[in-house]
Amino acid sequence: MVAGRIGDGNTVGAMVRMPSDLRDRVKAAADESGRSMNSEIVATLEEAYPAPERRFNIDKWNEHKAKVEKRSAEILAGMKAIVLRYDEPEADPAVLSAEFSELSEAHKKLWDYNIEDDQFHDIETADRPKK
Repeated sequence: MVAGRIGDGNTVGAMVRMPSDLRDRVKAAADESGRSMNSEIVATLEEAYPAPERRFNIDKWNEHKAKVEKRSAEILAGMKAIVLRYDEPEADPAVLSAEFSELSEAHKKLWDYNIEDDQFHDIETADRPKK
């Protein structure tokens, strides 16, 4: 395959060898549908090989959400414990501040995810037509 020079950046070039009578049939079909031969071939391949579907999986989402909520509660409890340690006579504010910042950053990252991530989807391959 050759990287495409035209299109949206997702296009690749592919040289295809075919019998001349097949080329003639593709050309006739392309002319009939008002498309280029390339567009006709791509449309035919898309029909024969449909893209897999992404389906949201609520069970995966709920499992992830439960893990995030549990870890969030642990982090928040740790942050609360740090705040309470500020009143201790031997408390080093710089150390406590660094510990608190670390937990705060971990908490932010914990909630930084995208619901469109593949981890929340099942990829289902469409049934292929029998040849």
